[in-house]
Amino acid sequence: LVFALIVMAATGNNLMHLRTEMLNEANSKALALVRILAKEVNRDTHSIAALLRTLEEKQFHLFNEGYHATLLAQLAKSASLVREISIIDQRGVVMLSTEASLREKQLVEVDFYTKHLPDKLYISDPNSGRGLRQNRPNHDDPTRKGFITFSKRLGNKADSPIAIIVVGTDSMINSMQSLAEENDFNLR
Repeated sequence: LVFALIVMAATGNNLMHLRTEMLNEANSKALALVRILAKEVNRDTHSIAALLRTLEEKQFHLFNEGYHATLLAQLAKSASLVREISIIDQRGVVMLSTEASLREKQLVEVDFYTKHLPDKLYISDPNSGRGLRQNRPNHDDPTRKGFITFSKRLGNKADSPIAIIVVGTDSMINSMQSLAEENDFNLR
């Protein structure tokens, strides 16, 4: 009986030690994943800010529809997280967009127009839907329904146009999921 109690106590002690080691390893992996994902989000945000700087350099105040439409299409294709890019004038009217149905629509009710600060990058709160056009197809998966906008005035004058970049939450989650899979993590 004494021997059985000693074996049980030793087994219990080993199990507790093993549990502690497993929790420490899991916490270590979770912390590593958080660091990796934070760096990825930071990298994505910087790449979108760089895209906005590129747009700012392209002189939208000298608006050339053909040139700027081609430029927007190329930039949207080159940025994996971007769903659409639009340029609005000081009245909130869409001058140009990779989403053709937005052309000449007024977007003054959206947060990037009402809260926009000159010379500052504005990142919106998450929005529902697939983009600035509200009649896009819906999906059952809620992560495919949201988007965030990044916007910046393209110049230092009050009448300078504003660039809006729409990034889908699904694109961000897919990017993070593939990054997590590369590093042997699982986000689900």
